[in-house]
Amino acid sequence: MNNPKTIPPAPAMQAEVTRLCKPMPDRWRASVKYAIEVLEAEAEIRDNDDTGNKTMKRHTRLLKRMLAASPSLGQPARSVPSYQARVGAWTNACFGEGEATDTVSRVHRFIEEALELAQSLSCSQSEVLQLVEYVYNRPIGDPHQEVGGVMVTLGALCHAAKMNMVDCGERELTRVWANADRIRAKHATKPRFTPLPGSA
Repeated sequence: MNNPKTIPPAPAMQAEVTRLCKPMPDRWRASVKYAIEVLEAEAEIRDNDDTGNKTMKRHTRLLKRMLAASPSLGQPARSVPSYQARVGAWTNACFGEGEATDTVSRVHRFIEEALELAQSLSCSQSEVLQLVEYVYNRPIGDPHQEVGGVMVTLGALCHAAKMNMVDCGERELTRVWANADRIRAKHATKPRFTPLPGSA
């Protein structure tokens, strides 16, 4: 289970986000603005004393601080932190550095998301199990090459399915920042010694 002491407090989270997200690309700033609009619209229809409303308002304030900390539009692309670096900032802030750098845990969550993507595009359980049998009867590959293979095949899949891989990634990163508390709570329920996620 996650050790709460490894989770940075809110000021440290904001400092890390500010450091890694200067300057934000225009598209990412637009995603943050959209997330703020969604949270504010949802807060308007909720009771002021509702716990979920208070959480949304807290995340709205965080997103606004992130947006305010970023320079104006039109910054040169060479100074923009990579998507991987910005995801790393989120995992560090959400789970703590120990969990964020645990390769075994990251592999399990990657497999889970890959399976959910396959399921969403009508890949059957039987087909998945056939592929598991096929892969694990082959020699172990080189991790660097396999990462490249994952990226190439994901790009090819998104091309076939008419989805924008970059836009999907940016939207999801915005979403998980806005839901960091819920994700952290779910992770805290994760049983030990199992690849399965938490149940919250």
